[in-house]
Amino acid sequence: MLRIPRKRLVAISVALLGAIIGLGWAMRDNNAKDGVAVVELFTSEGCSSCPPADTLLATLLKERRDRVYLLAFHVDYWDTPRWKDAFSDANFSGRQQEYAKASGSRDVYTPQMTVNGRGGFVGSDEEVARKEIAAALKKSPSVLEVVAKVSEAQVSVNCTMSRAGVGKTLNVALVQRGIERKIGGGENGGRVLRHENVVRAFESVTTVGSPTNVKLAIPPDAVVEKCSVIAYVQDKSMHVLGAGGVDLAPQHK
Repeated sequence: MLRIPRKRLVAISVALLGAIIGLGWAMRDNNAKDGVAVVELFTSEGCSSCPPADTLLATLLKERRDRVYLLAFHVDYWDTPRWKDAFSDANFSGRQQEYAKASGSRDVYTPQMTVNGRGGFVGSDEEVARKEIAAALKKSPSVLEVVAKVSEAQVSVNCTMSRAGVGKTLNVALVQRGIERKIGGGENGGRVLRHENVVRAFESVTTVGSPTNVKLAIPPDAVVEKCSVIAYVQDKSMHVLGAGGVDLAPQHK
């Protein structure tokens, strides 16, 4: 049997211990690089090119990946006097315009998707979407702690963030899953469309400290059990610095 001198055995043990500790730190570092990805889709029930993008958003939601936050903003510029998207909002169209202005682009269209407030691409392009999400998750994380409490017709949201988020724009959204509607007009007239993580309420405030409280009115027709709250901080360039979210009711895997 091979015998190892005691001094050498001690040296080997110390080296192995160091390697194990080093591995532990490496694993922590790898985990720490899991950033956040805020995916915003600008869509409309009146746009015939939008259902594939809605389906992609649904696919990403079904995967339920940690720190990937999905929001569907329904714009109002497809609305007509004869028919209106039930979830459209002029403020959401304005938000899309703000992204175009921040990026120095004139491109505003549906479906359009942005990840962490950077650039924009066709919202049904799964390859680009996954590439952008993967890139976002590789960056250093800045996770918000989000606590939501439902009371009567509103939800009170407390967001705790790092100092880097103070003085920036905090966006808080109430999103609803599993919406199915028969469309009465527009390019999708007669079709039955399914929507996921539709933005039902949205507020933006400038943070003055942490935690920051934001209250959202819950629409009368919203199904609270299918709703979540997503909060994210953006700088002046609309780049996302951190995000967090919470379901208002437990989801079963």
